Amino acid sequence: MLPAPSENRGLSFEDDFSKLLVWRRRTPKFTTFRVNSLTTNPVHFLEILKQSLAKLAEDRSQAGTISAIPPVWQHPKFPEAVAFGCWDRSEDLPRHDSEVIVDRACGAAVLRGAHVFVPGVIGLLPGAREGDIVSIYADICGVSKRGWTQKLNEKSRMFVGNGVLLMDRKQIFCENGFSRGIAVLVTDNESGCPSLPENLFEPGMAIMQNLPSIVCGRVVDPQPGEIILDMCAAPGNKTTHLSALMNNEGAIIALDRSASRISKLRQVCLEMSVRNVAAFVFDSVKAVKIEQASGSDDDCNHSSLERGPPFSPCLFDRILLDAPCSGLGQRPKLEEIDMKHVASFPPLQKKLFKTAVSLLKPGGILVYSTCTVTVEENEGVVRWALDHFSSLTLLPAEPRFFNSALNKSASSNILSSTELSCIQKFVPSVDTDEENNHCERDTIGFFIARFQKQT
Repeated sequence: MLPAPSENRGLSFEDDFSKLLVWRRRTPKFTTFRVNSLTTNPVHFLEILKQSLAKLAEDRSQAGTISAIPPVWQHPKFPEAVAFGCWDRSEDLPRHDSEVIVDRACGAAVLRGAHVFVPGVIGLLPGAREGDIVSIYADICGVSKRGWTQKLNEKSRMFVGNGVLLMDRKQIFCENGFSRGIAVLVTDNESGCPSLPENLFEPGMAIMQNLPSIVCGRVVDPQPGEIILDMCAAPGNKTTHLSALMNNEGAIIALDRSASRISKLRQVCLEMSVRNVAAFVFDSVKAVKIEQASGSDDDCNHSSLERGPPFSPCLFDRILLDAPCSGLGQRPKLEEIDMKHVASFPPLQKKLFKTAVSLLKPGGILVYSTCTVTVEENEGVVRWALDHFSSLTLLPAEPRFFNSALNKSASSNILSSTELSCIQKFVPSVDTDEENNHCERDTIGFFIARFQKQT
């Protein structure tokens, strides 16, 4: 049985909840692309990225900012993963009198290297003109409304960067709802994450994907010719990775409840030359047939798979359940944490897990993952699964990188030391910058567990 939850119970940083808040607002020092191995040589992409960062460094130098080119490298274990670092931030950025107020999501995007697009702008001081050098602040308390004309107080805002205003107030806040284009061209952000050009590479060559997410695909370890289920697949980053690992051989069924998200997934598959994915708008909780009709053995062939869910039990060789979660591992995040919202996910995760076990073949592999750091959504679900499904065995989630000791006190009450050695949890320290100066540690928060269904 799980311990009774309290207000902050189960969070990875439960001994000091404030640490979690600080960590979530910090931007990882590294950004990772997953190169599409179906179409692109990673070494070629590496050179494209190096040349782009060299050009950006040259432009910064001409503008008066001397910057060393951020490091760029190919991951030694996973050739499809190419990472790059940040600009040096040893000196504080200047603050300008002219200010732009953006919402929290836009502020987080700026910290990850994005420009400011019109929908993210909330406020602009009167008199601001196209071409002005502006400072960009995120409204972290949600006090302003669209069309805001005043400066926010220091407690309500967070400085995220500087840029050049490309539109005036009339263009940004016009009555006909103009909502396209770049409002502020970001020249520097507080995190140092480079703002790469939009046309850096051709569509389908690569996709921005966090390293733990890439590791997750490797833990699934799909084999050519197998039948794979991605239960919560949109927007398709992991789905297309699985396809690449299978060299487009076999079949992947991708499910998601949202029609718009499935539409986006199909577009990503098309761009990335993925041919073995069939995507359906469907609630994965209901993806298993309640009663198996006679003569349904043909469900194992691809034509019946492509007809879509619900499916007969024991159909899939491998299943990825990248479950809906509280997302507390995503970084940077400037929103406040709603504990009631966090507590709402474990029941749904368990319903999805139950369906996954039913759909998995004997001998098949089930990978459960989240992008959160709470014990209830991670180790708690693993404990529940092992207690409720005698057919499941917990396997090491390999390839393995790093498990944070910060989780040991809470997790040891739920999982045994042997079980803890099997899971993989990305939760970097917030205390030691030196320890975080590594792309495998300074990541988003993420959890991976690997199960096998016994024959």
